Amino acid sequence: MRKPRPLTHDEQVAAEAAFRGHPLNPAWSAAARNVYEGISAAIVKRLAQDDMAPFAPQDQEREHEVVLVGEE
Repeated sequence: MRKPRPLTHDEQVAAEAAFRGHPLNPAWSAAARNVYEGISAAIVKRLAQDDMAPFAPQDQEREHEVVLVGEE
């Protein structure tokens, strides 16, 4: 397995911008744009998974009690 190389300055700036939700800077190098786009895509994927978490199958060992409004 190849050892990862350190990020260049503009790759670091692009990574920070992606994590902060700042826009892509067209002046960045192609490598920095790849870093930005990769992190941004991972964040979008994670947010989509988090939004769907309530609908994911639950652990079979858990018991869930459903209480309807007005019924106790």
